[in-house]
Amino acid sequence: MTTEEKPTGWKTFLLRHSLTLLFALIAGGIFLWGWLSMRSMQADFDQRQTELIDSFHREVDTLHLEGMERTAKVLSWAIRSEVSRNNQEQVNQFFLQFIRDARVSKAQYVDAETGEILISTDKKDEGTSLLNSLLLRAEKQTAQQDSLHWRIATPVMGLNQKWGVLIVESPR
Repeated sequence: MTTEEKPTGWKTFLLRHSLTLLFALIAGGIFLWGWLSMRSMQADFDQRQTELIDSFHREVDTLHLEGMERTAKVLSWAIRSEVSRNNQEQVNQFFLQFIRDARVSKAQYVDAETGEILISTDKKDEGTSLLNSLLLRAEKQTAQQDSLHWRIATPVMGLNQKWGVLIVESPR
């Protein structure tokens, strides 16, 4: 009589449950593939979201700057009219109303020849010299920015010469 050796231990387990183990491996592979796909999609989503937020902030800054430039140009016309009449008190009233209504932190009118700040919403600046010569020399509307502010310089022109420069400062 011969005795057949039957597989024992792991071999028996593997033979009896081979189909179950195959499905478990397939399920594990699908789970791993899905997990890696989700991580990849999340990374792509986060990157796209960051790009959209940055783009939105740039667009808002651009629109704000354009609006401030238009407003400064119109204000410079009003200032020109009042300066030609030598009515500095009315210019001061324009400035005070302007910083109440608009998103403006400071407005100044600077004499073009001397660089002296004649009228300012910050009264301690009046009578001092403008330190930024680039803004003083502006022949057309110019915008500058730093980490905290936008500065828009608009020349106030007389008939034949530049009378002064309107400088409007706005927080970023």
